[in-house]
Amino acid sequence: MELRSLALEKGLKLNEYGLYKGEITSPMGSEEEVYGGLGLPYIPPELREGLGEIEWAQTGKLPKLVESADLLGALHAHTTFSDGRATVGEMGAAAAQLGLSWLGLTDHSRSAHYANGLDISRVKDQWAAINGFNTHSGKCRILKGIESDILPDGSLDYPDDILAGFDFVVVSVHTNFTMTTQEMTRRVIKAMDNPFASVWGHPTGRLLLERESYNIDIDAVLAECARRHVAVEINSNPHRLDLDWRKVRAHRDLGLKFVIGPDAHEPSGLAHIKYGIGIARKGGLEKGELLNSLPADQVIEFFKAGRKAKG
Repeated sequence: MELRSLALEKGLKLNEYGLYKGEITSPMGSEEEVYGGLGLPYIPPELREGLGEIEWAQTGKLPKLVESADLLGALHAHTTFSDGRATVGEMGAAAAQLGLSWLGLTDHSRSAHYANGLDISRVKDQWAAINGFNTHSGKCRILKGIESDILPDGSLDYPDDILAGFDFVVVSVHTNFTMTTQEMTRRVIKAMDNPFASVWGHPTGRLLLERESYNIDIDAVLAECARRHVAVEINSNPHRLDLDWRKVRAHRDLGLKFVIGPDAHEPSGLAHIKYGIGIARKGGLEKGELLNSLPADQVIEFFKAGRKAKG
């Protein structure tokens, strides 16, 4: 409808048959030509929602959307150390086969008994396995991460001296879903105050066709993530597809950083990053707004900067 209104303003008529001036239309073989006929640059299909993309196009602010070729790595993957179905080496090799130069592993933390969460001794065993892989692999670097439960009081699942040993910490809610909106919002924001909190994982906690989101003021928490230098996960596991693209688009201009996480529990699950690319594009993200587009060293530096900012 917005394009038709724009055409009328220009003395033109746009319908499913073409772009007309009076009764005359020029042959147009592509959507690019149609947009050009209206004096606009091409608007990718993912952005066509009537949510300001016409104004972006008219003012030169149309984002250059991230593409699959821009992604260098991904984080949020599980191994046999917790509830995954492949070893550290197998997950690293699978990431290399996908062309990724780094992979952030995030097995479950110790309170996640249902998922064989890692006690401190097993954390150190995993670190040793990651070090061994990185020593012998020249194609893909594994980053040491953990998916730490956000406990009901908002604390994280390990003491700070253990959290400091990870390259990054994904913080997620896995229990006590029935809190009020105020209680859950306070709980999650408190977790962000921990200097080692790096990424907010699957922000709504939903499971498609199985579990609704928990009650939370997600806009308030996303704003606090931006302020606290915490990235937000676009979870691309088909069971979650969490975060809503409208929240991505609404908060992208706050300086918030996002990261696509496949939440993979086996090698084939790493390919689910493709669904996250779709959400990121619909949210209007450019590659600079996704941590996945950075080399491993720069990703680690981003997380270190967050620790310093809160420390």
